[in-house]
Amino acid sequence: MPANFDHLLLSNNELLIIKDNFIHEIQKASLGQESSVSFLPHTIPQTSPLKDGEMFQVMTIGGSVFKSALVKKQPNECVVLSEKDDAIPRFGSDRIFLEFITSHLDPTVTYLSLNLAYPLDPVFRDNLLDGIFVRGGKEHRFDGLVGKKVGESIEEFVFTRLKRKVHVTVANDTVCLFISDVTLQSWNTTVAGIIGTGTNYAIGMNKQIINLQSGSFNAFTQTPSGKIIDKESIYPGKGITDKEVAGAYLFKHFNIIAKENNLSFSPLSSTRELSQLAEKNEGDGSKLAQIILERSASFAACQIAGIVEFKQQTTHGPLTFVMEGALYWDAWHYKEFIHKYIERFKVLKKLRFSPIRHHSIRGGIKLLSGLS
Repeated sequence: MPANFDHLLLSNNELLIIKDNFIHEIQKASLGQESSVSFLPHTIPQTSPLKDGEMFQVMTIGGSVFKSALVKKQPNECVVLSEKDDAIPRFGSDRIFLEFITSHLDPTVTYLSLNLAYPLDPVFRDNLLDGIFVRGGKEHRFDGLVGKKVGESIEEFVFTRLKRKVHVTVANDTVCLFISDVTLQSWNTTVAGIIGTGTNYAIGMNKQIINLQSGSFNAFTQTPSGKIIDKESIYPGKGITDKEVAGAYLFKHFNIIAKENNLSFSPLSSTRELSQLAEKNEGDGSKLAQIILERSASFAACQIAGIVEFKQQTTHGPLTFVMEGALYWDAWHYKEFIHKYIERFKVLKKLRFSPIRHHSIRGGIKLLSGLS
């Protein structure tokens, strides 16, 4: 008899509680009260230190993806001259991270814009946006970097190693996603969302970008498999939402639940494999993979609906969600699941999803080339 895993899905009441608690956590953070999410305001420079004709480099570092682009600033636009990507190592320490950046630094540039998918406290330094590293995540520790300015640390390391002066600006990946296509007219109605190796959202308020660090939200009851994953992670008690939703962990849910139910499957090693198994649409393993993806999407829908309701307090008109992340775009039926659950919250008419898969390099370009 085929196994039934429907009991693993969150009930409507559980989802409603998660959504309401998420709104409450945002409200507390916005008032400066202790909260499991953040309310970090970022102001993006309106002008650029670059000269017309000058080349600069953009790097993006996520939980599993590295991209780099060599860009030339022109009078009215920036032209991407070349792009490349690479696998990233496990960033166990600041030295591994700094050596990785240095090894990929183009020898011709003096300016680097870094799009970094980790919690940062924004700070201006030498008229460039920098970020104080808060903590690692997605199973990257970054020992030695916590509490330090990321851009400044890179500059010092490059000078020590290469006797070369570079200027580095840094922002969280959700902040970079927000500015990738936003205009002054759409500032307050734009939301940037990432559902990939990790999860996060940023909203626009009063010409500032508010980074919510929503992957840290913890005002809900963890699933049994989520508790095990959290306990075995490098940061127990941190990134609780990520451990229920994000691609860095979903395949681990499958491995735990499959073992508990005596399913004869070799352990999966990635959420891509989980999605491929779901797509087969046959057998108990495939059904379990589908349920895990749907449960993740239902939780993501709680946060999306919560942001819509929170923003409605100050913003009129529908919101546009600009989305990034392989889980959102590529995983089996993931977008359809999100729409299904958003419809249950009755907010579907109050938002739209951008149909464009936004390029992670674009935000990094605007971070350095200016918004004007």
